[in-house]
Amino acid sequence: LIDFSREIAAILNPEMLVEQVVSLMSQSFGYEYAHLFLVDAAGQEVVLREGLWRGQPAEPGDCRVLRVGEEGIVGWVADRGEPAVVSDVVSDPRYKPHSALPDVRSEMAVPLKVGGRVLGVLDVQSDHADAFAEPDLFVLCALADLVAIAIEDARLHVNMQRRLHEQTVLYETSAAISANLDADTVLRAIAAKLTEAVAAGACVIGQCDLEDDMLIPVAEYIVPSSQNPSHTWRSVGQAMSLSDDPIASHVLQTNRPALMVGERGEGTSVGSPSWAAPGWQTLLALPLQLESDIIGLIELYDRRASRQFSSEEVQLCQALAHQAALAMERIRLFNETRQRLSEVSALYMLANEIATNFDLDEVLDAIVRTIRRALGCRGCCIFLLDEASQTLEIKAAAGLKPEWRRAVRLRLGEGIAGRAAFEARAVYLTDTLRDPEYIFFDPEVRSLLAVPMQVKGRVIGVNNVDEQAPEALP
Repeated sequence: LIDFSREIAAILNPEMLVEQVVSLMSQSFGYEYAHLFLVDAAGQEVVLREGLWRGQPAEPGDCRVLRVGEEGIVGWVADRGEPAVVSDVVSDPRYKPHSALPDVRSEMAVPLKVGGRVLGVLDVQSDHADAFAEPDLFVLCALADLVAIAIEDARLHVNMQRRLHEQTVLYETSAAISANLDADTVLRAIAAKLTEAVAAGACVIGQCDLEDDMLIPVAEYIVPSSQNPSHTWRSVGQAMSLSDDPIASHVLQTNRPALMVGERGEGTSVGSPSWAAPGWQTLLALPLQLESDIIGLIELYDRRASRQFSSEEVQLCQALAHQAALAMERIRLFNETRQRLSEVSALYMLANEIATNFDLDEVLDAIVRTIRRALGCRGCCIFLLDEASQTLEIKAAAGLKPEWRRAVRLRLGEGIAGRAAFEARAVYLTDTLRDPEYIFFDPEVRSLLAVPMQVKGRVIGVNNVDEQAPEALP
């Protein structure tokens, strides 16, 4: 017993521990058939973790999993928490025979207990009747006490290491978020930490645009490895409609993590198998939630179809997802505040210039330059209305080609600027290629905002801003 205790005391890996325990039981005590069962997390079943039959690996068949209190002598011991010695299994109704062990005649099983809690069962069998007596029970109970403590210590060690790992990951992620306000840098760092935390192959962070029913990937990280695919099914910055995105739709509707497994070209549990096309075999998707609002999605990819994400790994990912959501909100608020400060500063400087300058052309030029700088748009121009001819002419412009500035003349109601002046309301054109009323002076313009300028209810002109990309103006 002393040697046995010394051998197992230093083993803190649960898998190695159960292997060594059964091996030592077989070698040191000469048991013909030795088994170590552990109770599952639900406490409903005992599962064979290691077994040796005459020194060879066991072939448990349908006896690998036994229902507590219902199947076999092992199930009875796990339920009662009491040892059992059966001199002749043939006459014991609790015995569950095994087709590969037709000659077994006696069995002895003792519970592995810590603090009154049953962790599992040590079980030994023999081909001889009356093979186990009181001294044998005493020895096996002593072994069971040593093994139970060793298993509990190993589990505590694993849990402690896991918690240390989780806290380290959370701390490092928090530090990375706090040290930077650049959205791309922060979100890529979070994607990398998520991938590392659960030893996955890749991670994608997506942001929801619920107004337009779109998911926009904002960060991606793929572990550099020749065994990993070089990309995921998403492209950063390329929005995907939720109607074409079964993964995002499912997670947003259920607000719960979703696990998908699929071979190349085969169906998955959610929607189409497109996500697996690059070569990924397992996908874990989690919602990004800020208070009660879902603001995005996190996807973790693995190339192995056998990959399982434990409940502890999912919880860690959810904690990191919460950090990601807070980081995205923090960056949004920072950028929004910076934008507002820039606008206020620009307006203040513009007001000063207008107040001290009585040259209309110079004032209008200052206005379009300030607006273009504040909004960061491609171009800005001001049309003034000639009341006599009822036409709009460009009087100041920034970012426009000289030929367009000279050529543009619009009647009231003509084009987007003419419509804004005629209807005395702002007109936003999200895509010039889709609006038949748009007059193509400059083919580079893809989105356009026209705002009428009014004095005491009378339209005197129109302020235009434009961008090269569709839907680019807020």
